[in-house]
Amino acid sequence: NTICIEQWKCLNHETKIFKLANCSFTQRLDCPLGCFNETCKVGKICETGFKCIDEERYGFQIASCSWESITTCEFGCVNSTCNEEPENVTIP
Repeated sequence: NTICIEQWKCLNHETKIFKLANCSFTQRLDCPLGCFNETCKVGKICETGFKCIDEERYGFQIASCSWESITTCEFGCVNSTCNEEPENVTIP
C-alpha cells in the first residue's frame, strides 16, 4: 500500500484538490485568481458580470477584476448599461 501525505494540491491552474493519506482525492475548491504552489492565489475578487467601467465605457468584469468585451457607450453608461440615444437629439 502506498501512503500519501494529506495535503492540498493544484489540480490545474484554476482548481485545488485535497489528497488523502490513502492517495485518493476529496474536496475540490475553485481558485478564481489561479492555483500556485498548492494554494489559491490571494487577492481582490470581483463579482463577475457586465457593468459600467466609468461614465463612458461598459464591459464584462471577471473574478480577477480585469475587464473583457469593453465597449464605448456613445450616450454614457449608467446603472450597468449603456444609455440609449435620447429622443430629442438633433444632428447638425
